[in-house]
Amino acid sequence: MKKDTEYQILEQIRLMREEMDSASANMQKLNAEMKRDEMRAKHMFVATAGIEPKAIAFGEHSFTVDLMDGRSISVPLAWFPRLLHAQPEQLQKYKLSDYGIHWEDLDEDISIMGLLAGRSD
Repeated sequence: MKKDTEYQILEQIRLMREEMDSASANMQKLNAEMKRDEMRAKHMFVATAGIEPKAIAFGEHSFTVDLMDGRSISVPLAWFPRLLHAQPEQLQKYKLSDYGIHWEDLDEDISIMGLLAGRSD
């Protein structure tokens, strides 16, 4: 009788572990879906709000991003150490996207949403 009870308890523990593993996998999938949905919503907002970058100009201590909607955002280079320490020719090697600016050689990405929110590196 005692062995039967031990077996039942061990079987219940095994089943609970399987359920927990399944629930954990489902939570991970749900979190990934939520992140994708959040990114889609941000991209849709950027596209419909007209806040894509149009041009960039660099000063001695700052840079300015002109947006499609007519606004300009100026931020200190000190906010982005990779840009601050880059050579002028490296700064000019950027790519604009609907969502931000990318410097391949500097491994730097800056989102327009981040600039508008006042976020630095």
